[in-house]
Amino acid sequence: MLAILFGALAAGLGVAAYALNGFAPQVGADWLRYLTPYHYYIGGEPLRNGLDLVDVAVLAAAAIILIAAGAWRLNRRDLGC
Repeated sequence: MLAILFGALAAGLGVAAYALNGFAPQVGADWLRYLTPYHYYIGGEPLRNGLDLVDVAVLAAAAIILIAAGAWRLNRRDLGC
């Protein structure tokens, strides 16, 4: 049951980030796009211009931080044994 809740939370965050990336320029809040991974992935039009190394570095750093936090949390779990 908890896995379903976390899956729904992750999906909801993904949809919210996509909507924020799309609607931020329309409401005059372009700076909010920097909070979404979609800006770094498709913002520079990688199919037309190639990958931007700064954007790749930001995404890689975010992935490394999230993986490290997950591994730290996994190692500190209490199994009640």
